[in-house]
Amino acid sequence: MTLRRKTFLYSILLTIIIGALFLGYILIMLPDLYVADTQEQFIKDIKKVHLTYIEEGNYKNITPLNYASTISIDFYKNEDRVTINSKAINYDVNIQTEEQRQMLANIRSYFNGLVNNDKKEFNYKIQDIFFALTDSFTHWTPESKQVFLNQFQSTGYIDTTNDEFPSEEINTDFFQIDDKTIIISSTARIGDEHYVSNIGFTNNTDRYIMTIAPQMQPSTRQILPVTIRSLPMVAAVLILVVLIGSLFFAQNIVRPIVNLSNQTEALKYKNIESDQSVDVTGTMEIEELAENLNRLYQTQQSQFRQLKQMGERQRIFLQSSSHQLKTPLAAALMLTDGMIHKIGKYKDTETYLLELKQQLRKMETLISTILSTNHLTETDEPVLVDIAELAQRLLEEREALFEQRQMEWQIEGAASRIVESTILTYILENLIDNAINHGKPQSTLTLRISDQIIQLENSNASIDEELLPYVFEPFVTGEDGGHGMGLYLVRYYATLIQADVNIENLDNSVLVTITFQN
Repeated sequence: MTLRRKTFLYSILLTIIIGALFLGYILIMLPDLYVADTQEQFIKDIKKVHLTYIEEGNYKNITPLNYASTISIDFYKNEDRVTINSKAINYDVNIQTEEQRQMLANIRSYFNGLVNNDKKEFNYKIQDIFFALTDSFTHWTPESKQVFLNQFQSTGYIDTTNDEFPSEEINTDFFQIDDKTIIISSTARIGDEHYVSNIGFTNNTDRYIMTIAPQMQPSTRQILPVTIRSLPMVAAVLILVVLIGSLFFAQNIVRPIVNLSNQTEALKYKNIESDQSVDVTGTMEIEELAENLNRLYQTQQSQFRQLKQMGERQRIFLQSSSHQLKTPLAAALMLTDGMIHKIGKYKDTETYLLELKQQLRKMETLISTILSTNHLTETDEPVLVDIAELAQRLLEEREALFEQRQMEWQIEGAASRIVESTILTYILENLIDNAINHGKPQSTLTLRISDQIIQLENSNASIDEELLPYVFEPFVTGEDGGHGMGLYLVRYYATLIQADVNIENLDNSVLVTITFQN
């Protein structure tokens, strides 16, 4: 199955899962959340209206949710006066009759008693205030009632016999705003309908201020049909959005991956030494993948070149070895034939048997050196090596040779590193032996050791400038003879432990520098 097809199927599955969760959320959670949010908005509205009215004293800059029914009443403490304000009305009522004054006194008494009472008692007191208002108004004489109504320039009645709101079905919440202001939210349920009365009450220095905002709260039963009717459109939009997102994903993610796959497939048929890189395009992750592939190809090319160079060196080494073996082998055969046939001076077999043995020894040494090139790398593992301690041991083992050559040695510095111990030992042994073999009397071999560099300086010595560029080639020898393999193997083994070796002539000495690459 292609990546595009998989992406399409995953998108469909994702659409089904997300759609089921979203639609379930709409059907189960959203109506209740909407009702709760509406109630919260009612509380915020009464708080804003009430506090703004206290600050400004009018509804000029107030726009309540319930535009027509929200009203604020000021009951003055030291005046026979009541003010009524809303968005539509602004009444200032002056109390004229004794009955009205008594009613206002009762209201003040209730309000005054509310200050130190608990919330439950406060709820009952609020109800008592409304009942007192209605009771006082109901029992007025027709003349008093008409006078009161005339002050409002309106007519109407208050029915105190309606018992549609039994107290056990009223749920009241209290919200303390500050030490003077409290918000009361009472919800009454009749059947499936919910009626909310939000009241803000403030005990100011000169008056009691009450803001009343009745609301009808929507119920879940009312919201659910609307929600169900909107489900087809919601599902269609959801599917469309997910499919568009899937298409966008396929264009921006799948296509770069397919392009990257095609490019890597084409690289299989290219020469490894040719340019092997992929285009770095796509998202950040695709770009990172492409860059990692390019780095991988670069590493492979570098390793291939190293292997190619190593193979070329081994080829040259074997050719040179074969050539070097021919000379002692031809000499040995010539001596053997001469002694077998008793030709001329070769009749003296005792003398020429010794020379034959020397030629065989040369071949043995050369063959042992060739075989050792693989032996060290097969058996050695990296360990922590104290280089100064290793050098000290190797120099002390050759103390007799130093005395014989009338030479001295010294070590400067110290360092430890993780390296193949056998290979490093072989390198130092060859360099020390070379210094002894080519050293002059009264000269000094100095080893300087640091974290990244090992230097061997042999004083009172030099290398022929014409020979210097070729000292690391196999079978290159100086005036002192030798088989010409020592420095070649030193450089060969140095590459195995990620080190470079360099030889140079100084004013009156030869300096060998081993530099570790890491």
